[in-house]
Amino acid sequence: YEGCYTDSVERVLTGLWTQASDLTAEKCAAICTKYKYYILEYYKHCFCGNSLEGHTNEVLERYCNSKCGCSSKMCGGSMHLSLYSKKI
Repeated sequence: YEGCYTDSVERVLTGLWTQASDLTAEKCAAICTKYKYYILEYYKHCFCGNSLEGHTNEVLERYCNSKCGCSSKMCGGSMHLSLYSKKI
């Protein structure tokens, strides 16, 4: 987990994306297996990509305040991203 970041209109990750009401960090990671980064936003959005695009800044964790669909963990917030990275 890299932290909570701001989103932008241009989107921070421009690869694959999906949404699901039962989204979790683990499900998003499984969807993004071929990508270096994955993001959860506003409890149901999952974005994947290999590089960060657009303008983003790390912010306080309190801005990533949307609970994941089936979890007590946080999945970003409104225009705020829970950013994860992994080795591919």
